[in-house]
Amino acid sequence: MYRAYFVVPNQQQNSGFFGGSFFGGFAGGNYQREETSSPAENELAAAYRTLGVSASDSNDKIKKIYRGLAKKYHPDKNDSKEAKELMAEINNAYTIIRKNRNF
Repeated sequence: MYRAYFVVPNQQQNSGFFGGSFFGGFAGGNYQREETSSPAENELAAAYRTLGVSASDSNDKIKKIYRGLAKKYHPDKNDSKEAKELMAEINNAYTIIRKNRNF
């Protein structure tokens, strides 16, 4: 799993070269480490939400839910204006999950 860490100042505004003075700024300032997720992790989490499944669900369950959503929202079976867009989102989410799980 990829995680990025950024060093950010603690709720204080620093000014000048590296925050105040050359030696009292970045190196001597009050800083903390902030963790962020990679874009791929955010995309994967969004894919699980789109299908309404969790990461702990089995591949078979995810496939079953995907097929149910595909039957419900496929533009050939659903005349609503949003059906085409919804089906594209569902397909994209399923593809992301399949690639991540290698199934």
